[in-house]
Amino acid sequence: MEVVLERFTLPTDNFARDLENIISLLAINTNEISLGLTGTLLLGNVRQYHDLDIIFMGSLDQNRHIANKMRDIISQDKHRRLFEGRKGWSIRFFNDYGRIMCMFFGYRDVTEAPLRNFEMKVIQDNVTIEGTVSDDTHSMYTPTILQLGDISFETPVFHRPDDLNNQQLELIIYHTASRGDCVKGDRIRARGALVEVTKQETTNSTLCVIDREGVKNLTPLWAGYYAENFG
Repeated sequence: MEVVLERFTLPTDNFARDLENIISLLAINTNEISLGLTGTLLLGNVRQYHDLDIIFMGSLDQNRHIANKMRDIISQDKHRRLFEGRKGWSIRFFNDYGRIMCMFFGYRDVTEAPLRNFEMKVIQDNVTIEGTVSDDTHSMYTPTILQLGDISFETPVFHRPDDLNNQQLELIIYHTASRGDCVKGDRIRARGALVEVTKQETTNSTLCVIDREGVKNLTPLWAGYYAENFG
């Protein structure tokens, strides 16, 4: 990030202004949180860009704090809210200059990433469930991983794995449109493939979603968060 600022921008450039603004809005301590770029900015386009694509890399607690701060900003100021791609966003919003801030998160300690060295086997396609988020630790990452409780199956499961029950189910979301949308206590509907995930010699049943409209928060951050007939 420092290299980009020093080599490719001037103090008057929008990039430097937008970056300073987001650091201020989110109260980021750059001595503790690593910042990176993605999208067109990663290719060196720091003068003509649609949105500012920034990656935050901190501890799980630090990243959670930043994501919560974004939700607070959007909740308190409706003029910062972004509606794009038939939905609202919880970790994308307008900064003080009307620029879209597009946030991503990475694991500073890769051992904290829950999906590493794993195998996945499809059990059944097109399974729809409802559940309540019980753990949102990895809700802002890609893939997004949520723990759900109080599960109801809207689709019959023909070959029901032994560990599958209505008490707890892990949800893996591989597209980026739902990252940050769902937090603990939210009721959601998800449509995807029922899979078996094996990691470190442990196998668990999981719902895996790849469809962009495969997940819908039934208790969203604000009214009108989704377009009509979303999902």
